[in-house]
Amino acid sequence: NNQNDDGKWIWIIDLRSLGKSNTPPLNIMKLFVEIFTQHYPERLYKAFICNAPIIFRGLWAILSPFIDPVTKTKIVFVPDIGSAKGQKLLAQHIKDSSLLDTQLGGDFTWELESYLQWVNQFATEKNSNTTPTSVSTPTHSAQQ
Repeated sequence: NNQNDDGKWIWIIDLRSLGKSNTPPLNIMKLFVEIFTQHYPERLYKAFICNAPIIFRGLWAILSPFIDPVTKTKIVFVPDIGSAKGQKLLAQHIKDSSLLDTQLGGDFTWELESYLQWVNQFATEKNSNTTPTSVSTPTHSAQQ
């Protein structure tokens, strides 16, 4: 979040391909929530739930009355992330377009090869007991 650069997180969760065969078990989802609420409280700025299937929205309607009102304001449903309306909604919260993927209307191009090289270098240095702080994070390219 480049608005105040306070370490808050913006999550973009695309549920387009979510189905019965690839939905995590309930205990894994519960563990995920517990880890983030116990170890990273108040770090979430916004969570964009994109392309959520109807069943997900139904579950949200049932569960949302039990969710803290402040937390509920941080969750935004975006029916079609690929649409101009969806991209405009994201742009309202992510002012620096170089941080947003080109598929979402930004200028960021994620490069798998660069990322894999970074992971390999990090793992190699960590395994050789050297300080991994010498590994710089992977770069991305912003389209001009």
